[in-house]
Amino acid sequence: MTLWAIPSSSDTSSWVRPHSSRPIILPRKKSSKCFLCAFENIGEFATENLKCLNETFSKTRCNGEAEDIVEPLIKEVNENVGSRPNLSIFCLRSMLVSGCALRAISDNCGQLVGAAALDALRRSKSIENDCSVRGAQSVLDELDNLDLSEVQKRSLDQLLGKFVEENSE
Repeated sequence: MTLWAIPSSSDTSSWVRPHSSRPIILPRKKSSKCFLCAFENIGEFATENLKCLNETFSKTRCNGEAEDIVEPLIKEVNENVGSRPNLSIFCLRSMLVSGCALRAISDNCGQLVGAAALDALRRSKSIENDCSVRGAQSVLDELDNLDLSEVQKRSLDQLLGKFVEENSE
């Protein structure tokens, strides 16, 4: 199941994880452009999905996974000054954590909740706060040279690609 594969039909049965006994709280109304808007407010989204979100965050190791990737890069840069002069390590780390959390939410709480979490991330301006357009582009430019899984590369490409596209001059 991928985070960004949003159900294309009005059949809501595809919005619920088939192998889970945990119920998913569906929103009151649907919006194809704003999944968070399907809830009355962000508080409703968080409250109605709190149990699943708490379980998800208690089981994920997103910060640790990001550190495992970033630490060798920091060491490389410190030992070989100029080895990756344009790579924004702060942006990379932040988006690795965000991508990991979004995938975990989607996998554990369902695609609709994952899509709403992605919408909340974008609306919170978290990407803009952690990455400049230049920093985001530097991560995108280095994707093939980084020791990342295909899932991580795809997440970074989707998170940062849209941000760069929307904010480039």
